[in-house]
Amino acid sequence: MKTDNKVSARLIVVWLDTREAMKNGKHPFRVRITIKKARYYFKTPLEATEELYKRAMYGERKTTEEKELFFQLGVVKTFAENVFDSLPEFTPEAFRRAFYKESTSTNERDVFSTFRDVIGELENGGFIGNANIYKTTMRSIAAFCNGKLLEHSKSNKSGKKQADIKPPKLRFEEITLQWLKRYETALTAVKVSPSTQGIYLRALRRIVNIERKQNPSLPYPFGKDGFTPPTATKNKRALTITEVRSIRNYYTLSELEQRAKDLWTFSYLCNGMNIADIIKLSYKEIKFHSNGCSIEFSRQKTQQKKDKTKILIELDTEPTELIKLIIERHGNDSKDSYVFPFMNGKETPQDQFTAKLSLLRQLNKALHKIGTKLNLQIDLTTYVARHSYATVMQRSGVSIAEISEALGHAELKTTENYLGGFSDESKRINSNKLL
Repeated sequence: MKTDNKVSARLIVVWLDTREAMKNGKHPFRVRITIKKARYYFKTPLEATEELYKRAMYGERKTTEEKELFFQLGVVKTFAENVFDSLPEFTPEAFRRAFYKESTSTNERDVFSTFRDVIGELENGGFIGNANIYKTTMRSIAAFCNGKLLEHSKSNKSGKKQADIKPPKLRFEEITLQWLKRYETALTAVKVSPSTQGIYLRALRRIVNIERKQNPSLPYPFGKDGFTPPTATKNKRALTITEVRSIRNYYTLSELEQRAKDLWTFSYLCNGMNIADIIKLSYKEIKFHSNGCSIEFSRQKTQQKKDKTKILIELDTEPTELIKLIIERHGNDSKDSYVFPFMNGKETPQDQFTAKLSLLRQLNKALHKIGTKLNLQIDLTTYVARHSYATVMQRSGVSIAEISEALGHAELKTTENYLGGFSDESKRINSNKLL
């Protein structure tokens, strides 16, 4: 039986089996697959009363319990369709093994075993942040496969420590275009942002690419004619030059505010340098001279690549004086170490990663207060400095190619996502050119 005929000739529903009553008064749900006139039934862990089922499916104002049942029924149906589509040929035995995750081989390679290998390599190499991205992605996919994506999403947003999710067996052949679309739809349903969806799906794409190096015949669901991971929407994350000046002139009320303001300014002046790069900047990477200073460093983000991205910053006398002042306020005394003291005594990659996250939380909390007091229209964070640098440069007439090089981007398309476009004032002035 060919796959195309198989898909078009089947009907999959999650059916409440009212023929069987349980001791608690509920009825079990079964997956029912109809192919031509033949019907096949498979047990599910779901159960409900007939009244609850009707309200969950057809009620206009659903309670939390009814919404949960409606969501779970959709998850089971999606998973059943997923399993069916992944089978080269449908047989009840093959579907049952895949549906209940009955592996025929305990040593069989699957998606989650490759995830664990990649996570281990990243942690051993000291790339804790990247390892955490793959861990989060793996937990999300496991929750999707287990029908627990809603609970996972709620736990994720609460900020509490997440419970371990036991990853099921997920074969690479199951990662089809249809599977990816269903996963994306499920993420959207539980209100996972497009940018986070993109992170998850790009991580999964890399996992698939790793497997394809060992198994080139594996069908590829990504690419030009396949699935494209979503990208973040272009939210306004850049300040105008007037707003940047208001931050510079802001009178700080505490040591925390002063540090947040100074490091934000340092980032802005130094080509939008990330905090991860600022805290790893060493004195030997800064050279002061009569005309200002030069800073040359490698981005932390590209440390695991063979071709590390080198960035050269040239600052004139006025911004250099401001940089010197910030270093005098917050820098290390020893010139043989990092410029700033946030990594002092942090030897292991995990300790350094934890210190970076702690610093970012403190900075963004203080920056949020500063932005509120200045009535800025966007939430002021450390990352706004990078977007603001790029946008101010663009509005000053600097080419996108030059801005891209300054930011350390490999592609101009990445830089374009940073740019805030033309200001309202610029648009008004440009309208005069029409006459």
